[in-house]
Amino acid sequence: MTRRRDVLRLGAGMAVLAGVGSAAGTLQVDDSAGSQRSPRFYSAGTLGGDAEVPPVETDGTGATLVRVSDDGEALHYVLLVARIEDVTQAHIHLGAADENGPVVAFLFGREDEDGTPVGALEQGVTENGVLAEGTVTADDLVGPLAGASLADLVDGMENGNTYVNVHTEEVPSGEIRGQLGRVSQVTIELTETERIEAGEGIGVAAERVATIRVSERSGTGVEDGQPTTETPATDDTPEPPETPEPLETPEPPETDDDSAGN
Repeated sequence: MTRRRDVLRLGAGMAVLAGVGSAAGTLQVDDSAGSQRSPRFYSAGTLGGDAEVPPVETDGTGATLVRVSDDGEALHYVLLVARIEDVTQAHIHLGAADENGPVVAFLFGREDEDGTPVGALEQGVTENGVLAEGTVTADDLVGPLAGASLADLVDGMENGNTYVNVHTEEVPSGEIRGQLGRVSQVTIELTETERIEAGEGIGVAAERVATIRVSERSGTGVEDGQPTTETPATDDTPEPPETPEPLETPEPPETDDDSAGN
C-alpha cells in the first residue's frame, strides 16, 4: 500500500501548500498579496549524503525551500527530511559545493526562550516530513555574517555559495546536504510506502519507507540542485548550403560508319 502524504508547490506568483507534515499541522508560507515584485524562492534540491564533503553513505534524504520576503528583511523556510534518524541540528552554511564552510544561520536545533534555534539538541529527533519551519532575519545571522545585513546572505544564495546541512548524532559533521539555488517553480513530494508481508513462519511484517522527490525549474541554470545548461532555440541559425546537382556528361557525337575506316 502506498500513501502519498505531502505535496508542496510554490511558484513565482503563488504559494499552495497541501497536507505538508500532518504531524506538524498545516504549514503556511508567507506570500503577501499585492506585491509589486515577483517573490524570490531558493531550493537546495534533494538533500543527500552524496553532497557531503567527503560523501556520507546514508539512506537519508530531505528538501529545503526558502522564500525572501517582499521587503527583503526576512527569509521564510521549510525543511523536510525522510529516512534519517536522530537529527540534532540543521543550518545554512557559506561554501561552494566542493567545500565545507561556516554556519551562518540556524534552521533547526536547541531553542532559546524565544524559540530560536541556537545549538545542537542533546538528543536527536527522528521525523518523516516537516522537520522545521521558521523565519530568519539579520538578527539571526551568526559566524562570519554576524552583524551583517540579510542581503549578504541572499547574495550568497544567489551566487550558489550557500548550502543546507542536516547534522545527526551518527554524523555530527552533517549527514545530508544540498546547495541552495534560485528557482522559479518547485515541487517537493513526500511519499510514504507501507510494505506488509504475511506468510507461514514469518507472521505479519510491516515496513514503512518514506521518499522525498524534488523537481524544480530555474532561470539561473539549476535543476534539482545540479547545474544545467540549455541551448536556446533561435531563428538566426544559418541553413546548411545546398548540395549542387551533379553535372550531366554530354553524350559523344554520332559518327558516319563510312568515314570511320578512313
